[in-house]
Amino acid sequence: MKKYLKITAVKLFIILLVIGLDLLTKHFFYKTDYTIIPKLLGFRVVSGLNTGGAWSIFSSSTTMLIVFTIIIVLGIIAFDVYFRKTNIVYSFAISFLLGGAIGNLIDRIALGGVRDFIFFPFMPNFPTFNIADTFIFFGAVLLFIYVLFLFKPQNKTEQKELPSTTTKTSKINVDEGKITETDNASQKQKRITKQMKQPTENDASIELTAKHKTSTKESSISTKQKK
Repeated sequence: MKKYLKITAVKLFIILLVIGLDLLTKHFFYKTDYTIIPKLLGFRVVSGLNTGGAWSIFSSSTTMLIVFTIIIVLGIIAFDVYFRKTNIVYSFAISFLLGGAIGNLIDRIALGGVRDFIFFPFMPNFPTFNIADTFIFFGAVLLFIYVLFLFKPQNKTEQKELPSTTTKTSKINVDEGKITETDNASQKQKRITKQMKQPTENDASIELTAKHKTSTKESSISTKQKK
């Protein structure tokens, strides 16, 4: 539980960092024509806000996209709280997805559209995007890697059976203890009966003395009769 709380705090920090970085870059570089790396990466002036999604799909559907984004964000949070995964790759994936989605959500609610300004000069047909879109992309890639290579599903039936098996083993142990106790008692009883059946040394000595006395008496009587 402590590990999950620590990772949750780290995830919240990453989410806030992504949102802050997204809003700052939109504020300073939106509507700016600047080449960062020639023929590779730059900022471009966009004629207006992107009222749709990626590649301008669902254009002029801001309200629908706001509702859809809120549902996605709440679904990711509910999923994370329910399963409580502590994997590092999973934690970064969830943080990037939530941070990017909330960053674009703030734009849609406050401005009615998303501010896009980053472009690739070597890909003229590739749509402009922003920092939030970048983190959403990398979050999706990390989540795909986690699900494909690192995810270990937990069987709930096995988890439910574990306590029952432990209780069964404890019952078996208790029963074995009772059996051993009864066996010990029966063995003790057998020993007592054997001791009661077997004559003691004192009894044997008494019998020998009695036999000796009777034999002496008989010998004396026989001698008298001869006289």
